[in-house]
Amino acid sequence: MTDRKQIITEELEVLRKKEQQDGNTFKAIAYSKVIRQIKQLPKIVTMEDLQEVKGIGESIRKKIEEILETGILAVAEEAKKDPTLFVMDQLMNIYGVGRVKAKDLVTNHGVTSIADLREKVVQTPDLLNGNQMIGLQYYEQFLERIPRKEMEKHEKILMKVLDDAEIVGSYRRGLPDSGDIDVLIKWPSHKSEEEGKDALSQIVGDLHKKGYITDTLALGDKKFMGVCKATKKGKARRLDLLLTPEKEYPFAVLYFTGSDKFNVEMRKVALEKGYSLNEHGFTPLEETKKKRLPVMKSEEDIFRFLGYSMIDPKERKDETTLSKYFLG
Repeated sequence: MTDRKQIITEELEVLRKKEQQDGNTFKAIAYSKVIRQIKQLPKIVTMEDLQEVKGIGESIRKKIEEILETGILAVAEEAKKDPTLFVMDQLMNIYGVGRVKAKDLVTNHGVTSIADLREKVVQTPDLLNGNQMIGLQYYEQFLERIPRKEMEKHEKILMKVLDDAEIVGSYRRGLPDSGDIDVLIKWPSHKSEEEGKDALSQIVGDLHKKGYITDTLALGDKKFMGVCKATKKGKARRLDLLLTPEKEYPFAVLYFTGSDKFNVEMRKVALEKGYSLNEHGFTPLEETKKKRLPVMKSEEDIFRFLGYSMIDPKERKDETTLSKYFLG
């Protein structure tokens, strides 16, 4: 029998994009979750191959059954005939351009492609705001994954300026590439928020002078969002710097390291013990538990509190990872 995995993911992805563009966020998310799980399966020949996939409702199930029976999905094939589907998808991949703006560009300004938009903004500069113009300028580069070797160059540059910081995300998990550069900076508890704001501005200024930061998208009291290059002729990459209070730092490092699946499992374990867990810390679900919370100075403290030994970032994948490190 024929393996239908690829056509299933392709057809469902078409419908995900359509739901997203129509503003049906929850439906788009439902498709995303199912597609992500399907991609991890070795093959799909019958519905039995999808037994472990969570979130397949009646509607998605019928669509998959149609593909298994006919080899195509009629509603997806019909959606592909809409010329705006592909254009909207392209435009929504521009940094700062959401569904409403993309629809406006297509409907009211007749934009047909990224190249067409670039021509139109020359004639009408106010068609996009400042951040959207930056997103358009670096469109192709922002979509590229960043090779690990290049990430190492970014780390070397950043750590010469930052005293106590870490690049998180897929880079910390040891993966071969990254989507962007997310950096957490620990801010000492004995220093004020105003001092932190000044320090972040100083850091951004120093990196800009070095030619590392090329563009600023946003600079707040605790967060910088912008564009950087590892070398003068290097590719533009998205950079986020987040100033994190010392007491929250272990939780932020844990959360922003991921993976998403691993974080979900960690939150489930915390809830079972009577706490909610996020990037800021533990929150007791009952008043009586507030006094039982010890000070967490490291990720290892968090794991131990939940009943696990320290898990190396490279091992943080899903629930099966957690079970291996349970202390009993």
